[in-house]
Amino acid sequence: MQRGFFYGEIPMNSNTLFLGSCVYHLYNNGELIYIGSTNNIYRRIGVHLNNIVFDRYIFFECNDSDRYEKEAEAIIELSPRLNETLPHQSGYVSQKQAKRIGVSAKTFKNLWRETKKLTFNGFVYVTKEELSGVIND
Repeated sequence: MQRGFFYGEIPMNSNTLFLGSCVYHLYNNGELIYIGSTNNIYRRIGVHLNNIVFDRYIFFECNDSDRYEKEAEAIIELSPRLNETLPHQSGYVSQKQAKRIGVSAKTFKNLWRETKKLTFNGFVYVTKEELSGVIND
């Protein structure tokens, strides 16, 4: 299948280049397999061509300041099979990340039980906002 640049569902040609931050979706045989974000879609797709089999991609423009949030939200909602964790730069914190900043496993688990109970791919997460309440107490 031919590879090409897509914005939404609109094919882009060499006269129409997108420069900016975006969230992108990689597909193979119609299945969404990976979601990522970047500030250089052409370079990032080039990297993926070396390690992921896909036949189509689309991308959606976003502000650089919130691209990790949008990426994490899309991953949570759509659960592509190659996304194993949420982006570290997003507003979500895993138990492993919380441990690095001194939050005990017990405190993290209690917080997780009291909040949205977000689980993705076997990992549990809380929002940075929820975690900051524990750290500041």
